Amino acid sequence: MLGEGKKTRGASGICKKAKPTYIFSNHALERMRKREISERVVLKTISFGRILRGRGATIYAIGKKEISKYSKQGIDLANCEGIHVVINKSSTISTAYRNLSMPRLKPKSRMPQRIFKQNLTKKQLAITRRQSLNRRYKTQ
Repeated sequence: MLGEGKKTRGASGICKKAKPTYIFSNHALERMRKREISERVVLKTISFGRILRGRGATIYAIGKKEISKYSKQGIDLANCEGIHVVINKSSTISTAYRNLSMPRLKPKSRMPQRIFKQNLTKKQLAITRRQSLNRRYKTQ
């Protein structure tokens, strides 16, 4: 299926990556209608918004920083301020809502060190082991 991040050949014969297509879920369409958010605003938010990842989804949001950044380039995003669009892993738009406070979706405070062991040198690995032991004995 075209448009899902696959490489396609343009008229010039050069391979270029196609832009992903998004599918609106029934829930998203219903919420957008109730909240009076148009599809155009949702697509602008996906194109120009800040990307936050968390809770198994990707969230695109437009705040004051994005509005001022793109206004210098002649792009008007004033009607998109505070719009958040939630997209799941299968490129389906789950929901869209308006929230003027831009929450910070932080990752978990501690990632397991075993994920990163292959990237560490022996010296760095020894330091992380020492730090984890110190943390373990301080809490007890």
